[in-house]
Amino acid sequence: MPHHQGRGPSPAEIADIIEAEIRAGKRTPRKALPSRSELALQYGVGQSTAYAAVEKLKDRGMVYGVQGLGVFVSEPDRWRAPPTPQ
Repeated sequence: MPHHQGRGPSPAEIADIIEAEIRAGKRTPRKALPSRSELALQYGVGQSTAYAAVEKLKDRGMVYGVQGLGVFVSEPDRWRAPPTPQ
């Protein structure tokens, strides 16, 4: 992911990227997302930004957390409809 002016993507931008990958079938239901630290490294952001991105995905129904195991891709029937462009 390219950075501009030394700034990494926002939590919403990361969530949008991961959501697009899920909807495209690049990340499949019941498969774990990378850890918060791995996501932070992948996107060149801090762990708090990676955490916020995952929380946004949870809010959208795209992923769910299992205590002690990680965060997993939800089944498609749990996904909320993508926002409509303005």
